[in-house]
Amino acid sequence: MANQGQIEEFKARCEAVRQLASRKAHYIRRPEWGTITFEDIEGDIDMILWFVEEMASLPIAIVNDNVIDQTMSHLLKVEQYFQQIGDFSLVQRDPNSMRNNIVSRMKTEIQGAISTMGPWIPLLALRAGKIQNWNAQMKGDRDDMAELLREAAAHVEERRNEIDAATREAAGKVGAAEFTDEFHRRAEEAEKRGKWWLWPTGIFAALSLVGALIFGLLGETPSNPWEAIYRLGGRVIA
Repeated sequence: MANQGQIEEFKARCEAVRQLASRKAHYIRRPEWGTITFEDIEGDIDMILWFVEEMASLPIAIVNDNVIDQTMSHLLKVEQYFQQIGDFSLVQRDPNSMRNNIVSRMKTEIQGAISTMGPWIPLLALRAGKIQNWNAQMKGDRDDMAELLREAAAHVEERRNEIDAATREAAGKVGAAEFTDEFHRRAEEAEKRGKWWLWPTGIFAALSLVGALIFGLLGETPSNPWEAIYRLGGRVIA
């Protein structure tokens, strides 16, 4: 088990890292860095911030002293890499390579601190009554997410109904326009056909009238159309 000196040193180390990690934006990007950023460790900084904040309130006195020492060693190196990021400058030799090196090493130390203390965290949280709080928080998060999903589904359904109504309206207008155009087109065609047939009809009517007069005057009644044509043609020629 850890002694009181280790406990105090551990908590002091956690507090130092907490203060650095809470200023995450200061260590992610700066105008003087140009296009170079430390976005690759943004999630790692969030993780170590959560870790040190939880450690400050957990009963670490029951943790093995070797585990405490190893975790503090990782946290000390995390502090040092925060300092290196703070001193980072483009004027140094090969800044991109330096940036990649800091990112890689800092990730390793953050993961090392959490994985070293990790097996103890459930026991410490249970002793501190935090398990129940975490469960309640996760349930609240799930409920919030479910509510957001319901609202999103309702919004999508509302928009879908609006789109369907607009589509039907547009289709109706298009259909009416197409029907009107088709009606006018067919009316024009019918008018043209009517005019075309008007001349033959008039001619045949005139011929019929002439034939009726001729046959009426002569008292001759043909027995079929061919006979009528023959006799009428003969009379006209004569």
